[in-house]
Amino acid sequence: MKMKLLGEMIPDPVSDTITSATLVHVVASSATDLILTTTGAVIVGRIHIPANGSIDLVKDSTDTVTCPTSFCTPIAYIS
Repeated sequence: MKMKLLGEMIPDPVSDTITSATLVHVVASSATDLILTTTGAVIVGRIHIPANGSIDLVKDSTDTVTCPTSFCTPIAYIS
C-alpha cells in the first residue's frame, strides 16, 4: 500500500485534529495509548500501541488525537 503525505508529522499530539485528516499514520517510540475523542470531548475509543509499533487510524476530520511518545502524520492511501 502506498501512502501520500498530507502534512508534517506531529510529535506527541494532545487533543489535536492532525490537520483535520481522516487517515493518520501513528508511530510510537515507546509503548503508549492513543485516545480518540470527538469535538464534544466524548471518548470514541482507546488503543494501546507497543513500543516501535505503528497503526493507520481512520477518524472523522473533527475528531482529536492524544498520543504521548508518538509521531502522527496525516496521510492518504493511493494505488
